[in-house]
Amino acid sequence: MKALRHNGSIIDHIGTGRGYHGELAKALALLEKIVVDGVRHGFFDCSIECKIVEGRKRVLVIREGKSHQFYIPQEELPR
Repeated sequence: MKALRHNGSIIDHIGTGRGYHGELAKALALLEKIVVDGVRHGFFDCSIECKIVEGRKRVLVIREGKSHQFYIPQEELPR
């Protein structure tokens, strides 16, 4: 699995250790990076939106300065 890049730095997939994979693991890794960086700087603003689209995929949008969009197939969701 490739590492995810965020603001030029490579971040680990936190989700892989919890049984998550694919786009869901990438989204969780990005969220962790955003929160840790924001707490380190002392402030941040982030919003998260999710909706179901065709094929029962979830579109997860994370906004923090710029938008990051993930298409998460139903098969990647934990049971």
